[in-house]
Amino acid sequence: MVKSVIKISFLYYMIVVLHHNTAGQTLYSISNYSLGSAKMTVGIKGEFQINSTALTTKLYDAFIFGKYIDNTTKDAISKRLVHYNKIGADLNSGLYFAHKIDTFLGKTGYSYFCSINDRQHGDALFTEDLFKVGFYGNKGYENDTAELGSLSAKLIKYQQLQFGMIKKKEDGAELGFGISFLKGQEFFQMDLYRGYLFTSTKGNYIDLDLLYQISQSNQNNKNWDAMNGWGFSGAVFYNIPYNMFQSSEGNEENIPNRWHGYLRMEAYDLGFIRWNNNSLVRIKDSTYHYDGIEIYNLLQIEDSVLQTAVDSLEDMIKPGEYIMSFTSIIPGTFHLKMHQESLSGGYFALGTILRMFANYSPTIYLKGGHTIKDNYRLGGSFELGGYGKFNIGIETSAHLGSFELALGSRSIMGFILPEISGGVSLFISVKKSFN
Repeated sequence: MVKSVIKISFLYYMIVVLHHNTAGQTLYSISNYSLGSAKMTVGIKGEFQINSTALTTKLYDAFIFGKYIDNTTKDAISKRLVHYNKIGADLNSGLYFAHKIDTFLGKTGYSYFCSINDRQHGDALFTEDLFKVGFYGNKGYENDTAELGSLSAKLIKYQQLQFGMIKKKEDGAELGFGISFLKGQEFFQMDLYRGYLFTSTKGNYIDLDLLYQISQSNQNNKNWDAMNGWGFSGAVFYNIPYNMFQSSEGNEENIPNRWHGYLRMEAYDLGFIRWNNNSLVRIKDSTYHYDGIEIYNLLQIEDSVLQTAVDSLEDMIKPGEYIMSFTSIIPGTFHLKMHQESLSGGYFALGTILRMFANYSPTIYLKGGHTIKDNYRLGGSFELGGYGKFNIGIETSAHLGSFELALGSRSIMGFILPEISGGVSLFISVKKSFN
């Protein structure tokens, strides 16, 4: 009985993060709205990513599509587990418009942009013991204590209406900022601050020590049109022209190999959502001792006996509930990037990413590629950190007249080796430029 309750609870909270959703070099930085030589652009964009230090793509597939999770899948994940493990996912889509201004306050070099986006994010930090109890039960912890906490799991869905401006200076430097109004659709967060499960020899009884809090938005309406909260966020970036390599002055033979580029510092999604007073907060701090069901006559078991035992267990772990409003901080991102490109078409980039309030490890990455026949670009990337251990990606783009198309993945290993890879992603964008 207890084993089933624990297993079902674990699966439920992991599915909340995985099934409703799917972090890093996002299409949602406002630096992507810089116009270059175009007078105006309109575009659509979408991205999906899920990654984990322990869980695998094969497990995601089984969860989402209701497939059987075999022991081979669970055993493969068990070998990847460490004491604390991470999983994170993002699913974003939107459209945008950007336009140059002839003059603003008597000065040139300005443009403005606006965008409408649907944003979804989920992440979790969980222990090795929690996974094993959730998928194998507590039999392996006979006369031992399983450490179920610390567990931190979060799901947030919101819509974003963003406006901003970008200033391009005469030396090529760019400064941009954006302000967003946020419509909160759905929020769920569970924090298991303390969780210990002791199983006696032969499983005669268990002792459970718990301290947890669950905060969630109004559950009566979770559709896209629901406005269960409101908030604001900000974004800013600064590009500085920077040439890491440069040929000697006057050396005509080396001119095609000259490198030019920039340093970029940016921060985005810095904000909050205030969830309305129909939101729910559950809190529980207690210890439990459970020694099963007493059956006096095996031949006269009544349904009421079993139901009484189930009700008793549920009452034991049922938390206090409070209807109230609360505020959550949305996952914010800081990004530092150096990009260099040669006149012959080669390019590379180095960068680091930090996401706040998202159970995210700092990421460092290296990207590189080449422009083919002026209109096509093919490249790849390698990342360390984030929600996974490492990622290998591929990206391609094409200029077709006034259209620019981009397609790629930051985690292709999940498509190739789903049994052992923890990450899979896909991004796409289409942009139309007007001169």
